[in-house]
Amino acid sequence: MNTSKKTQLALVYIRYSSHAQDNGNSPAAQMTCAENYTEAHQMTIEQIYHDYAKTGRNTNREGYQQMKNDILSGKVQAKIVVVRALDRLHRNTGNQIEDLKWMESHGIRLIAVNDSIDTASEDYSKFATIVKAAAAEETSDNISKNTTAGKCQTVPSSGRRSTHRLYSQ
Repeated sequence: MNTSKKTQLALVYIRYSSHAQDNGNSPAAQMTCAENYTEAHQMTIEQIYHDYAKTGRNTNREGYQQMKNDILSGKVQAKIVVVRALDRLHRNTGNQIEDLKWMESHGIRLIAVNDSIDTASEDYSKFATIVKAAAAEETSDNISKNTTAGKCQTVPSSGRRSTHRLYSQ
């Protein structure tokens, strides 16, 4: 592959919650998506950041924080962050809005491939991005409710409440 035509550097961020919530979000699927996108758009991946078994409901994620610190410190030159989907970055609308403002103030372009979000595009809509962020938060809330309900489900044979996991992770 001739990389001389590739003029833009990109950072890739991957977040994986759990096997029970895979739905095509495996680290390999996210990486393949990012590689395919960057290759098709003549970008070179400068650095890959990842968080495994981490929720997107808060920002207490080592890979996420490292990415932001590397941008701030100038350790990386890339001004593009590529994620498979917006919900890989955040599942909290407030955090997503704050991050969008932070990226804009630091000249960072966000691309959420499967959501067709590119903050540098003429078609970019902050409103649509915020709606997608709110939908990701709602999905996270529903997953949490269903997981909690499953953990405390009554075991039919004994009539006793169970706190063991009803599925493997």
